[in-house]
Amino acid sequence: MIQRSDFGGFGDVALAFNDGQNIGPYHSSWIFDWLKKLVGPAYGAHVLDLGCGTGTITRYLAEAGFQSVVGVDPDPRMIAVAKRVSLYPLCVCAPTNALPFPDAGLDAVFVHYAFEHFCHDAASIMEVRRVLRDGGILMTVTWPVTGWNKTRNEVIQPFALDDRTPPPYQHLAETGYADLLGDYGFKKVETRRQKTTIYYTMDQARRYMLGSSLLSCVPPERFLEAYRALDKLSAQIADARGIVTRELDVIVDIGRR
Repeated sequence: MIQRSDFGGFGDVALAFNDGQNIGPYHSSWIFDWLKKLVGPAYGAHVLDLGCGTGTITRYLAEAGFQSVVGVDPDPRMIAVAKRVSLYPLCVCAPTNALPFPDAGLDAVFVHYAFEHFCHDAASIMEVRRVLRDGGILMTVTWPVTGWNKTRNEVIQPFALDDRTPPPYQHLAETGYADLLGDYGFKKVETRRQKTTIYYTMDQARRYMLGSSLLSCVPPERFLEAYRALDKLSAQIADARGIVTRELDVIVDIGRR
C-alpha cells in the first residue's frame, strides 16, 4: 500500500516547487514528439500525467498538442496549487493504486521524474496496466542528479531533520526503468537518452532550488540560514554574466501494455 509519506515532501513546498518548475519552455520537447509517434494522432490520444505535481508537465503535454490530458497526483496540496494556477488541463487528486479511470481507456501513461515514488508498488503498476488500452504506452522520464543540483541537496542537508525513508527503487531514477518495465510485463521496451542544457539567471536558479522537497525537512527556525546558503550557492555557480548552466542527461523508457 502506498502511503502519503512515500511521495516525499514536495507537497510541503508546493508553491515554491511550482514556481521553480515554471521557468521557460520545457527543456526536452523531443520527448513529446516521440510520444506522438507512439500513440498516433495527438488530438485523439488520451494521456494521463501520473504524479503530475502542480500540473506543469500536464500543461506542457497539452501545449504540445495532446488535447485529452489529465494529471493525477496523490498529494492534495500539489493538486490545490495546480487548480489555483490553471483550470486546464484537468488535475485531480487520487492515489496511484486507485486511479479514477475505466479499464483500457488510456493511450498513454506519462510519468515525469516521479516513477521512483511508486514503481515498487505492485498495486500501482497493476492500476497502470488496467487503465491502458492493449498496446498502450507507459513512458517514464528521469535523469541522474548531478552538478549543482546535487550540490543543492548537500547545502540544504545540514539544516534538515530528514527522517524520510527513501523509496526502495529510488536508485533507478539515476539509471532509468527499462529493466523494471520488462520485469513488470511491459512489451517492446525501448530507451532513448539525450543530453540537454538549461540556462538560468541567478534568480531563476534560486527559484528552482527553493522547490527542493528537502526544504520541507528544515525546521522554521533554520529557514533563513538555509535560504541564505542557497543564495550563496546560486552566486557561486553563476558565470561572469550571471548565467547558471544546468546539464541534464535525460533518460526516457517506454513499454507497451
